Amino acid sequence: MAATALAIGGTPLSGRSSAIATSAASSTMTVGHQAEPARPRVRLISAPGYPYAYVVPVEPRDTRSPRQRCLDSEVEKEGGQPSDLAMASIDLKCSQR
Repeated sequence: MAATALAIGGTPLSGRSSAIATSAASSTMTVGHQAEPARPRVRLISAPGYPYAYVVPVEPRDTRSPRQRCLDSEVEKEGGQPSDLAMASIDLKCSQR
């Protein structure tokens, strides 16, 4: 493998035109699909009569119910695998939400 890498790395590029050498180099750099970077979700807020606008980041909406959020947080506090007794107390604690 080292001999192969040496043979490929040692080939002279002086005989090629720069356009071909550039396209060959760039084609080896991209592998697979290039995804666009994720754009942050923002909300533009402006006040009437005020010349500036504010850009406020928008967090993804949590669609869980308050009871489910309570259950998830309490189970996480117990380490992810609560015992039956701990689960009963968590259920009692979160039942009023």
